[in-house]
Amino acid sequence: MSQIPTPNQSNTGHMPPPSARYRRPLRDNTQVPSDSLRKRYLYKVLASVFGLLSNLVIYSIVPRVLGPAAYGNFNFLSHFFSQLVEILDGRSSVGALVKASQRPDEKGLVVSYLYYTAVVSALLFGAIQLSHWTGVEDWLWPDQNSENIYLAAAWGLLVWYHGILHKLCDAYGYTVVAEKVRIFQKLLAIVLLLAFYYFDYITLRSFFIYYISTLLMLVVGFAFVLIRKQKFPFYKDFKALKFPAIRSYFKEYYIYTFPLLLYISLEAFTSIIDRWLLQYSSGAQEQGYFSLGFQISAISALFVSSVASLIEREFSIAHGRKDFAQLRYLFDRYIPLLFSFAAFFSCFTFFHAGNVIDVFAGDSFDSSLLVIVIMSAFPIFFTFGRILGSIYFATGQNILYRNLGFVFFLGGMVLSYILISPKTLGGLEMGAVGLSIKIVLVYGALVVTQFYFICKILKVRPWPYWLSQISVIGLFLLLSYLSSLSLAYLPFKSTFVQLLIGGLIYNLLVVGIVFAFPRLFGLTHNDITEALERVGLVSSQNWKTLDLKLPDLSEVTPKEKKKVMLLSARSSIHTVKWVNGLAELGHEVILVSMHDGGDPLHTSVQYIKLPWKAPTGYFLNIFQFKKLLAQYKPDLLHVHFVSGYGTLGTLSGFQPRMLSVWGTDIFNFPYLSQINKLLIYYNLKTASWICSTSWIMAKKTASVYKSAKDKMTVTPFGVDIESFKNLNYDRELDTINIGTIKTLMAKYGIDTLIQGFALAREELFETDPDLARKMRLTICGKGPQKEILQEMAESFEIGDITEFKGFVSHSEIPNELNKMDVYVAMSREESESFGVAIIEASSVELPVIVSSYGGLPEVVVHGETGFVVDENTPEALSERIIQLVQSRDLRRKMGQMGRHRVVTHYRWADNLKLMEKVYDHILGKPNEH
Repeated sequence: MSQIPTPNQSNTGHMPPPSARYRRPLRDNTQVPSDSLRKRYLYKVLASVFGLLSNLVIYSIVPRVLGPAAYGNFNFLSHFFSQLVEILDGRSSVGALVKASQRPDEKGLVVSYLYYTAVVSALLFGAIQLSHWTGVEDWLWPDQNSENIYLAAAWGLLVWYHGILHKLCDAYGYTVVAEKVRIFQKLLAIVLLLAFYYFDYITLRSFFIYYISTLLMLVVGFAFVLIRKQKFPFYKDFKALKFPAIRSYFKEYYIYTFPLLLYISLEAFTSIIDRWLLQYSSGAQEQGYFSLGFQISAISALFVSSVASLIEREFSIAHGRKDFAQLRYLFDRYIPLLFSFAAFFSCFTFFHAGNVIDVFAGDSFDSSLLVIVIMSAFPIFFTFGRILGSIYFATGQNILYRNLGFVFFLGGMVLSYILISPKTLGGLEMGAVGLSIKIVLVYGALVVTQFYFICKILKVRPWPYWLSQISVIGLFLLLSYLSSLSLAYLPFKSTFVQLLIGGLIYNLLVVGIVFAFPRLFGLTHNDITEALERVGLVSSQNWKTLDLKLPDLSEVTPKEKKKVMLLSARSSIHTVKWVNGLAELGHEVILVSMHDGGDPLHTSVQYIKLPWKAPTGYFLNIFQFKKLLAQYKPDLLHVHFVSGYGTLGTLSGFQPRMLSVWGTDIFNFPYLSQINKLLIYYNLKTASWICSTSWIMAKKTASVYKSAKDKMTVTPFGVDIESFKNLNYDRELDTINIGTIKTLMAKYGIDTLIQGFALAREELFETDPDLARKMRLTICGKGPQKEILQEMAESFEIGDITEFKGFVSHSEIPNELNKMDVYVAMSREESESFGVAIIEASSVELPVIVSSYGGLPEVVVHGETGFVVDENTPEALSERIIQLVQSRDLRRKMGQMGRHRVVTHYRWADNLKLMEKVYDHILGKPNEH
């Protein structure tokens, strides 16, 4: 597992060190060409597919040809040297990746590390020669040929070399081209192995030569990429690096690796002892059985391991920014997905182990059946632990990670002795089965414990994840069992055909489950749709550019007063605004809800609380709701929110029924599963009319239900311009207050606001310290991330000038806005359907800065009423904050333009009249449903 610490830099300049540590590495990283995480992930996965294909070819040929004993000897030697190199590396190569990411133009980092690899390589071969002269060789490597020992050492070093160069390609942002090199190498490796097999040239010695040759291809390929990009050192770089600089770099690597050097050494040492004890106690044949099980489990772990370095880098960057919200987002986004990848392969192997052995190894490995069944669980723990390790390092919990490892690895050594050692020495002599049990038990217990502590660090509850993981494993095991049962009805006796068909059936079953319940696996239906679009299985449609023409209601004139029943959340201020506004216009309004609370209702509004609470209430309240409809006989039923309340409205069968989409109900809910999408489609289809608060949400609605465009109106959430107005524009500017009023949740980007504010203040300290000292940050709202955001503000040492005001009632919002000079909304999700808070701020004559997500850009004229930040990053936000802080005239001009735009387009009285027109239009139409 890889160590990625926080950069350690000295305190310089005007501002506190945390901000400096955050800013400067970011400026360096922006110079590194880097594809998007999605593109890098895609190429990692593609390379893994070819790697999987290559390994399938290798393990379907080599074990069968070599037999258990020779295959066991190969794995004993290769494992010994790979773990020995792991100790010698000490995770210093990961340090090189991190430091190269932060200082991409500093070739001394690479030169010094190449010196280190040369010294280590020379010492390793010298030690082997010494062991040969002293006779220790026979004790270290029982029954092994000296030539094979040297070949295994060369193989281990090449694994190290290619790993270093691969990490450097990732560090410099050349992941995509590096993965293309990997794909090409895997194809050549397959061709070369087939040639070896065709000419009957596969022996233990030739197989070592084969592996060395294929690794050399990668080393040369990665080096060529770095040379072409002018990132690989040349002779002049080696000559320019003097001994004091080399010593300084070595000190850096030592400081980096020291906290976990003992842990890494103990982990690798116990692994060497396990294999040595198995070789000594049970011989090469048992070693071969275990090796087959281990290699099959390694194939299963291939996908997750290949992308682990990318996820590690993202965690490291987020922690370097003190962006705990992003850390939690990454955790929530990738942990279920990567766990599901690992479980997918493991569960298939569990019930298909017999056919796997026949296909990959033949009859001589039949005794390894139980080993492979037990080891099928290992990829889950290994890959899951790999990602957890990256989180520990990214969050600076190295000591805790090390201590947990010590406890479990030391206990594992005792368990190894009991299970593997000969009975004459007090052991159970269980051979490969014993080692398999030990590996699964120790790693399983370690990973569960690591996960528990990382949940405490990130302040998330572990139980939902554990329940999800147990559900995924249970589902996959059931599908694997069903696919294995189906093989009994096949007329084919070939184990290869049975394994192929069994795998196909299993894949189809899994695809069906994932498509129906994607959230269980860390996905959304939208993720699946995008993936299908990328491979050309479905046509791509950019709903944002959809040409949307809605019916014209300009000629409709509001008529007599109506009896309107609204089905919506009583606790929402938007519900209260519509209900009270309609009541003030003289309509008879009945509000039905299962959500209590909220602002006061107009005295004439009748409020009825349904007995059953959400979410079951959306179905269980149907009989009570039908009674209410029969009792009150409204002219029209207006349902707010398409998913929950929309379903209850649809089940009632009442017409005319109008449906208002709000945001998450159309942006998120339909894409959680296909069932959800069908439900939303049906609710939209059966509605008499549809209302959307923004054009972008109207387009999204039309992408779910195409005919929505023929019966839809955009009805914004307007502003009462008499309540929301500037009260003290000419106040003395002792402070310049940047603020926001939002629920403290990750999707609203409050963390980006804190970081952007800290960056802006830091930069202003360098040019205008007096102006920087006037800056204040106000955050109004409550939510689950309050503590995390407070810690973030403290980490940037702006806690003393940042005020968290907590919940603010809607009636108090105008007062709070009048205390601000700039309003910021950096939402990071499309479900931000309409910027109500933005037009409220504009109505108070505040300049606004918003992200480009959802409906926010609709209510801001970039450069006139505020700024739309296309890149939702702290750097982009800080530039706009600086621009507004430096110019009071610009703030005043933008504020006045914003007020004019609100009065023109978003006056609440005008929005109410538009809703009245919609009601009259619906009631004037024939009842079509």
